[in-house]
Amino acid sequence: MPLDTLANVKLALGVTGTADDAALTQLLTAADGFVERYCGRSFLGGTFTERHPGGGRAVFLRNYPVAAVTSV
Repeated sequence: MPLDTLANVKLALGVTGTADDAALTQLLTAADGFVERYCGRSFLGGTFTERHPGGGRAVFLRNYPVAAVTSV
C-alpha cells in the first residue's frame, strides 16, 4: 500500500490522461521506499521485533501504532 494514491499524485501534477500511469506508479513506489528508509520505519504495518535496553523509563518504538504485544 503506497503512502499516497496514483489519483492524488496525478491531481497534484495536473495530469489527466493515463499515458503516464506506469511511470508515475514507478516513481510513487520509489518515493515510498525512500521515505521508509529515511524515517527508518515501515508504514505498511506487519509483524516487527524490536530490541531495546532495559532499565529505561520510556521506550520509543520505530513502528507504531501498536496493535498487540506478544512478549516483553
